[in-house]
Amino acid sequence: MRRSHMTTQDAPTVISDLVVRMTTGFNPHDPELAHDGVPQQVYRELRDKCPVQWSDQYGGFWVATRHEDIDRVSKDAANFASALGILIPDPSDFATEDERKERFDSGKGMLPIVMYDPPAHTPMRRKLEPLFSPAMVRKREDFIRSVADDFIDDVIESGQCDLMVDFCAPVPAVVVLDWLGLPVEGWKAYSDTVLKQFAEPSEYGPDVGSLDIAGLYAALVDRKEHPRDDIITAITQIEIDDEPINDFEMLSLLGQMIFAGLDTTTNAVSSTLVELHRRPEVRKELSAAANDDRLWTSAIEEFLRYTCPIQGFKRTAREPAEVGGQAIAAGDRVLMMFASGNFDEREFDRPDEIDLRRTTNRHLTFGRGIHRCLGSHLARLEMKVMVQQILQRMPDYVIDESQLKVHEDISVAFGYDAVPAHFTPGRRRASSQ
Repeated sequence: MRRSHMTTQDAPTVISDLVVRMTTGFNPHDPELAHDGVPQQVYRELRDKCPVQWSDQYGGFWVATRHEDIDRVSKDAANFASALGILIPDPSDFATEDERKERFDSGKGMLPIVMYDPPAHTPMRRKLEPLFSPAMVRKREDFIRSVADDFIDDVIESGQCDLMVDFCAPVPAVVVLDWLGLPVEGWKAYSDTVLKQFAEPSEYGPDVGSLDIAGLYAALVDRKEHPRDDIITAITQIEIDDEPINDFEMLSLLGQMIFAGLDTTTNAVSSTLVELHRRPEVRKELSAAANDDRLWTSAIEEFLRYTCPIQGFKRTAREPAEVGGQAIAAGDRVLMMFASGNFDEREFDRPDEIDLRRTTNRHLTFGRGIHRCLGSHLARLEMKVMVQQILQRMPDYVIDESQLKVHEDISVAFGYDAVPAHFTPGRRRASSQ
């Protein structure tokens, strides 16, 4: 089913019915949410009328939609745990009471590091952070720009392309695979697998096991025997309390880096290009400031706030707590809707507008607290470079909104399957002739 742009005026009955349904039993998998422009209308109603709402779906859980409440839960890792999974529903929901207790006590959920809590989370995070530091990321800028230009060269003479398929998906795939130390020639297989898992996730979310596990394991074995200057080698050398992490943890970390690196940036950039198409005055302002680093820095933060690919993650309360004036019992699950918090009028002035010069921008796109996105610096740089190259080389691109296709299920991530565009044909770079 093709899901294109919808406004309240286009479909007031559909939106009204959906809002009623969502305010009585929020379901992140509801297919009616998967329309361009619809999620924010629903989130606004929830923020105003029921900011911490109980849903009886999937065994029951709380939905937090205001910025302040999401920020508080995100930062309170001591009481709001990730070890019992981060999705609604989640495979961890089937854990026995003994398994739940063991995961709570050890801090070790099914997958490192996203489902690890202290004490297990802390030393592993400490080992990984230097690999994604701003200094490490800055070294990649020229490579990212070259990759972006390579894929633009493939379509620039034709005057038309699918920005999602031909640009937004392949560029992050090549960048991430190269950084990890995997063959970039295999970018399409990885990209297709990851994007399909997010566009059409199972009820329990994207499955890291859908990747080429045998190939990833072979790469890990190779780096143990023949170390290189890459992320895979660094993963094989992680030790916690003087003991190397096990093969499952290594595979899980590598798989998560592929999933996070290939999907979220792809969706953020494609959504940004769609919004720039819809706002010619914003595109004009940004294009005219190609060398204004300060403006570009604030602009990328604003597009991250506005597009927010990841809709939300879950936490489980260890002890009784209160969120937004609502009593939360021990064992209750709380779904934090980051995409809603990013549009909270209590936190942001004119949140429905894109303000390239927004000075206070505490967006939730990368999460908060100990689970803040490890790859945030890389994502920012990729977004900046990719948008810059499109504006420079396809300055008049026009998107066919009638053919925009939104993911069928946005429970994990909002994004497009197709972003068809046309533009004035240009020339390939002289160096690529």
